[in-house]
Amino acid sequence: MKVKREASYIEDVKGRVYFQRPTNWLSGWLRSRWFKHLTHQKSSIASPEYWKTLLRLYIVRTLTEYEDGRTHVSESR
Repeated sequence: MKVKREASYIEDVKGRVYFQRPTNWLSGWLRSRWFKHLTHQKSSIASPEYWKTLLRLYIVRTLTEYEDGRTHVSESR
């Protein structure tokens, strides 16, 4: 299976989803729309300092979309 797109995120205990700060606003906007389209969840951008805190407290999940349209969520520490 060939990967079409993937993104790592963290979901806190209240169900809020956070992404790392993007390299530019357009890539962040596109990632947010793609994530919402696939999961129906809103997301936020974490500052670099807050992202480090989230990494210590929560599991990092990676949403992967394949070219055939299937999706998969994997977890890592």
